[in-house]
Amino acid sequence: MATEERVAVAVTPKHANQDASSRANSWSAGNQSFAVHTVYIQAHDPALPPIQCAMLLDSTMIPLLPKKPLALPPPLQPTFKISSAGDKGAGMFAVRDIPAGALILIEHPIIITPAIVPLPSNSRAYECLFDQLQPLARQELLTMTNCRRLDECSIEEGIARTNGTGIDILTPLAMVNNAQAKEYGAVFLKINRSNHRYTMSNHSIVMCSP
Repeated sequence: MATEERVAVAVTPKHANQDASSRANSWSAGNQSFAVHTVYIQAHDPALPPIQCAMLLDSTMIPLLPKKPLALPPPLQPTFKISSAGDKGAGMFAVRDIPAGALILIEHPIIITPAIVPLPSNSRAYECLFDQLQPLARQELLTMTNCRRLDECSIEEGIARTNGTGIDILTPLAMVNNAQAKEYGAVFLKINRSNHRYTMSNHSIVMCSP
């Protein structure tokens, strides 16, 4: 399958969420301030728990996030399983025939981070980001590929930088001429384990067979 390197996060800022309790930590770098912020996406089925997404954002972006985002429903029938791919780690494998154009997966990101963070490696920003996650999600995220050396950055930052998929996310007008500040990436626990073609719908990735 072909891979499209950028996806669009169309998040409509209908509600501002400035709850200070969601900001576990913050860091300053130059004229920017970064904060860890957690969003809970309401599952399509009210009986299911909300979907957690931890973000490391420029602080001025947090009020642009939706207050109560809603998840899209998954495909009606399972299409794949996550299994060992030998020395390549884990991968996605089809569990049934999938016709062209069929919906394979809708997934929401587990973390969102800047493409480039002007913070020192000892800031512990990424460690704090991972600490916001539920234990099982954090454990699974830590099994993902890390192509960065420990003398470059922490394991957590290495995983985010290795697996981050470029996204477009709402930024304030003050960033309009700062292309680098607007670059963000998202990590997905399942989609990042596959070669794929995808499109972004609302705050999720929709993955279909080519």
